[in-house]
Parts: sequence; structure tokens; C-alpha cells
Amino acid sequence: MSDKEAISDALGEPFPKSALKQRQGQGSRQFTYVEGHTVIHRLNDATSNTWDLQIIDIDTMQLGPKSLVRAHVALTIPGLGRREHIGVQAVDERGGEDLVKGAITDALKKAATLFGVGLELYGPDYEAGELPALPNRDRSTTRNVVPDGVGATQTLATPKPAPDDGGAQRISAGQANVIKKHQKDLGWSDEDMKLIVIDYGYTSSAEFTAERAQQLITIMSDPAKADPYIAGLRNPKQAQMIDTTNAAERARN
Repeated sequence: MSDKEAISDALGEPFPKSALKQRQGQGSRQFTYVEGHTVIHRLNDATSNTWDLQIIDIDTMQLGPKSLVRAHVALTIPGLGRREHIGVQAVDERGGEDLVKGAITDALKKAATLFGVGLELYGPDYEAGELPALPNRDRSTTRNVVPDGVGATQTLATPKPAPDDGGAQRISAGQANVIKKHQKDLGWSDEDMKLIVIDYGYTSSAEFTAERAQQLITIMSDPAKADPYIAGLRNPKQAQMIDTTNAAERARN
């Protein structure tokens, strides 16, 4: 295993239960997250404290009735590259320096997920409550009917040639864990996952690049994309009657 692979695996290791926190979301929902200092410890341990954080911009924005402080940061890990993300903090009674610190910490945590840190807690972002939890659904593996859609004319399953990834970073342990979690939530079988591997142009999910893995996580985290996508892979002839472009490509755009 190369140093880059070892660092990537260390970054993507699931956090122990003792590090997980719970926060009340909208209604009765609770969200699981890790605190900023926990992410910093993970970055220090996994990279031997060689990571770097650059604050690109700090500004304010209005989101409906809420005023937010927004921080744009870039996280760099030697050998793995640079990832940018934004974090926000709602303007409240605290004000001032604490708001800026909170926005920067939020941005750091989000940027770290792009390297696989705590990714098992995201996609959709459960901590921020950006998307609801997956609804209860039929767990059978024979749901081959593609939902009707107005004017839908896309092909959902066309196997693609194996991509030339040019030595790109491979799927992290954290991303693999998230995919497994979504597979269980969606009720997809191992045969379904084999169809996805073929659709992505690989022979094994271990060959996925980190970018391809994140694309799949994006699809699986949204039932409106996941259901028609897997249905099209299971029954491509039926999908061709409804669609003309690969659903995975559509979900990436």
C-alpha cells in the first residue's frame, strides 16, 4: 500500500461511537455528527500534521429570513491534493468572532468529507438536515418498473467502456462505507451493485475513483434518482422506452 493510500484509508476510517454527537433537527429528527476538534485530530493523526487550511473568503448572505456568515476555505493534504468547500453560521445572539469561527469550522468539516473524513455521516448531509432521511420502501429486488415522468425520454442503463482514470485517487474506505449504508437503506441486492459496477465501466467497485464513488453516493442519496437508475439497469429494454441518456450521467449534472 502506498503512502497516499494509507493516508486516504486513515482519513476515511469510521469514527468510534464515543466521538459521535447527536443534535435535534426539524421536528423529531436527530442528526449524528462529529465536532470540529474531532475532525482536526483525525487530520493530524492521518497526515502526521502536514495538512493546511486556507481561508479564501468570508462574507455574509441572506437565506430567506436568516442572515448567514459564510466561509470559503481550501483544505490541502500533501499527496492527495486540495479540496474547497464553504461553511455557514446563522447570525444570532452570539455575533462577532464566534460566528466567523463557527463558519470556518463548518467549512473545514465539509472540506474534510471530500477526503473521506466522516463521510459515513453524510450524503445527504444529516447534520445540517439538508435532505430528509430515506422513506420506508419496498425492500424486494424485483422492482423493475421505472416511475412515470412527464416528457421523460432517457436511457437509464448503457454500459460504458472502462474509463482511463490516469492514476486518479481510488475510492476511500469512508466512501465504501457510505455506499454500503445506502445499499442497505435502498434494499439493493449485491447483483444490483454488480450492475452498477458494469454501468460505470469497471470490473470491481474497488476500482472506482474517489470522484466516481462520490457520483454514485449522490445518486443513491436521492430516491428520485436512485429508483429510476437501478430500475433502468435491471430492465434496460423498458428503460429505453422512457429515456435516451444514462441516468448516472444525468444525476452528475
